[in-house]
Amino acid sequence: MIKRATKADLLAYRNSTAINQDFLKNVVLKGKSTSVPQTSRITGDVVDRYLTMPNEVDDYFCVFDGKNPSVPLTKVLVGCMEYLVEVGKLTPDIKNHKRYVIKQTEFDDFDMTKTEETRFDSIVKKAEDWWRFVVENPGKEVIPEKERSFGAEIAKKAEQHPVIGAYFPHEEVAGRDFYFQLPIYFEHEGVDCKCLPDEVIVSHTLKKIIVVDIKTIYETVRSVIFQQIKQYGYAFQLAFYKAGVAYKFAKLIQDGYKIECLWLFISKNLNNFNPEAIPCTANMIEWETHGGSIDSGRTYNNINFTLEAQYEHRGLKTALSIYKEALEKKSKTFNIQATRSLTAGDSEQLFFT
Repeated sequence: MIKRATKADLLAYRNSTAINQDFLKNVVLKGKSTSVPQTSRITGDVVDRYLTMPNEVDDYFCVFDGKNPSVPLTKVLVGCMEYLVEVGKLTPDIKNHKRYVIKQTEFDDFDMTKTEETRFDSIVKKAEDWWRFVVENPGKEVIPEKERSFGAEIAKKAEQHPVIGAYFPHEEVAGRDFYFQLPIYFEHEGVDCKCLPDEVIVSHTLKKIIVVDIKTIYETVRSVIFQQIKQYGYAFQLAFYKAGVAYKFAKLIQDGYKIECLWLFISKNLNNFNPEAIPCTANMIEWETHGGSIDSGRTYNNINFTLEAQYEHRGLKTALSIYKEALEKKSKTFNIQATRSLTAGDSEQLFFT
């Protein structure tokens, strides 16, 4: 069986108020803003769609033939559009929205050396056609043709590659069920959660449930891969996915199925295309779930870590605990710095390491 999420499935997922791993990782633990633009993810998003939902790519992306506005200007325009949608006033003619566009440039501190008239005239010249195209294609992400074709070529090479091609069949495979972009809603540690794994494979012959997370990276050098795994909390993400998959497939787990997690790192370098399948082990999942602290040379769960100084790691359970505590206190922030005081030891650790 091969099952792919529908556009309605993904819309319902996006509109759900349940908490996802990105919120827990970035907002609760790191105190980041929820509105930071993700402009660097375009190619990765296109690759994901071609690999997991190839027949619905046109439902999510549309190609603008003209020149796209710069990233800072796009941020201004998107912010303005979001407000106009909320108040029901968005039209295809940007000239109808001069007052709102000017206000958004002030909010984003964009091109403020120019007068309002000159600033708006410049924006109209650079983005009038783009604005109209975006408004006339609601619900789709507007991308340049070079991004679409580049993403499509990467996906094609991935499907044909001997290391990872088997993860993306177009025909059914006996004894295996493939779920692409699987929305899962579950309760974890008393919190309503949701997750959207890129792929879940159920092997009935091996009695395994394999959770697959797709990452797109320029060079699949292993040292760089693991640097990104740690820097961006990719194991935290898989720990969260595993919790959701365990809930979704509880009956199979009761019947003896085991969950395994892995990343597929897919290279953007078409001249040196070497994708990697990287296991995320049970020890890695446990570390991201429970967190803890380890000293130089201390063993954690039968693994010898060598560190120059003590390192404390806050895992998924801590993130959920902080989130629940903030809700109970009716706090307006989930930032860990607002819910945990800084000890003298913490201060020295931040200073000396």
